[in-house]
Amino acid sequence: MRKEELFEAIGGIDDILVAKSDKKIKRKKNVMFRSVLAAAACFALLLGATIAMNQAGILKPLKPGTEQDSSDSHGIPGAPGEEVGIGADEPDIPYDGPSIINGGEGEGEETEIEYTRGMIPGDEFVEFNPGPLMPVTLAQANSAVTAQRDMTYDFSAVTKEANGFVAIKDSYELTNTSDTDQNITVLYPYLGTIFDMNNGSKPEVTVDGEKVDADMLTGSYYGNDGFGYEQLLSFAHTTEDMDCIIGDVASHVGAGTIDEDLWNKNVLVYEFSDVKCEGDPTEYGAYAVKFKADDYKNIYFQDIGGVTYYEGYLYVGFYVEDVLGGDTPRIIFMDGKEPTEYSEQGYSCMEFFAEYEVDDISASMKKKKVSFGKVFDEVMESNRVAEYWGKDRILNDREQNLFKGFVAQIVSDVVRRNAQGGEMSDMSAYFSNSISDMAYYAYTGTALFLVKNEVSIPAGGSVNLVYTYNKQGQHDETCPEPDFLDCYGYDNAINMGTNVTFTEQIANIVQQDNIEIIEQNYGFDFETGVTSVELAPDEEKYYMIVHILK
Repeated sequence: MRKEELFEAIGGIDDILVAKSDKKIKRKKNVMFRSVLAAAACFALLLGATIAMNQAGILKPLKPGTEQDSSDSHGIPGAPGEEVGIGADEPDIPYDGPSIINGGEGEGEETEIEYTRGMIPGDEFVEFNPGPLMPVTLAQANSAVTAQRDMTYDFSAVTKEANGFVAIKDSYELTNTSDTDQNITVLYPYLGTIFDMNNGSKPEVTVDGEKVDADMLTGSYYGNDGFGYEQLLSFAHTTEDMDCIIGDVASHVGAGTIDEDLWNKNVLVYEFSDVKCEGDPTEYGAYAVKFKADDYKNIYFQDIGGVTYYEGYLYVGFYVEDVLGGDTPRIIFMDGKEPTEYSEQGYSCMEFFAEYEVDDISASMKKKKVSFGKVFDEVMESNRVAEYWGKDRILNDREQNLFKGFVAQIVSDVVRRNAQGGEMSDMSAYFSNSISDMAYYAYTGTALFLVKNEVSIPAGGSVNLVYTYNKQGQHDETCPEPDFLDCYGYDNAINMGTNVTFTEQIANIVQQDNIEIIEQNYGFDFETGVTSVELAPDEEKYYMIVHILK
């Protein structure tokens, strides 16, 4: 991708689809460091700060007799300050050496996990929340334009195997109440994933019955989650959480800009290859480097198994098995300076105690000074996100640009925030300076798409604007309550983020005896034939929980 294209590309995303309801997954209980989005399911309502630090991989052992000090993060979200820290698995037990925190499941044999789909009682938490339906808005508010909305949930083709995806038709009659023509830029917000775009979740747009080629925009928008910590949209489990993140949708146009100066900056890169193990390489064999790091907010990584800061030293490790499988570990020193007191060592696991040191693991390290833009291109070319999550999913050119542009946005944003000296309370969604993890998020994590197109409305006239796509419902991946198996929740935030004046909003539902509504505030009633309802203009949210019967 040319740099000009990169700076024009703005990407976006939704939450993770781990497995279908009828599929058994063999999962090895290893300690691989991946994004927080790959954390084991069924951990409802964990403390936001604990989640962030557990997944950071940039945690330090707590010295005996000391307490956690969160006053200085050195700019890395989730990283503790000075010489103290906590352990992820047992945070109250002091550590006496540089243990690594990976966000994995611990050692053990292969286990069978059967994934199910369903809601949990109440509306306070769901593991997977693709967000509510939201109305159109205008890039620039226009009091001359009003709208009548007529949206439909069509459950005709929904089955238990469809994972809660329902066909959406969201129609708007836009009326020009003035005596002059109005040319407007319309934005339609929705939440989806690049990973999932090929199943019809990307809206098709028609204007007066003719399909139009709409642009796609998004950005890395922040807001406070239910615990009060600043997060990305991926960590919002309720519509209420999303409200504070989305806010005025029109204000997000052009957000998440890419720092061109960063792309032109020369950086120092340590790249590792030719990893060898004299014995049989196991999934727990690790290789690590150690060096002095007074300020590690300027150090970034690719394909790193974990990072620990202890007594002024940064330990950076990766798994032998991962490199043999195709990973390309890199350490990127943004200030271009050589680290001091540098050494390398093999370990039998991702814990940097002397007792775990081994001498039968080696690796080659190559140094180079190049522009950060060149490093970014190399990271994206070697990134294996699509291999992990999209073996049957090939991105087209437009989606590739969307994906790469969004990763570039995220990287620019994290570098900018670190340079400003973020504090412990400033929890980002990335938790570490791993560019490969940022790419993982951009492929699978929740973000707000904005579908953008231009519309001309003649004086006193109207146009009909329609969005059609598939949308998944809220659910819990692995452990919903038994009564809520095969149940999905669907929210409709009829006023969220819009500057449009609505004269009427109507909701419709289509089904063919393959669903039942077990909870709602719409007023649909299949027995009496009520399948179309007018929505109260001042209602904050409509919702329904649907049980798939067939």
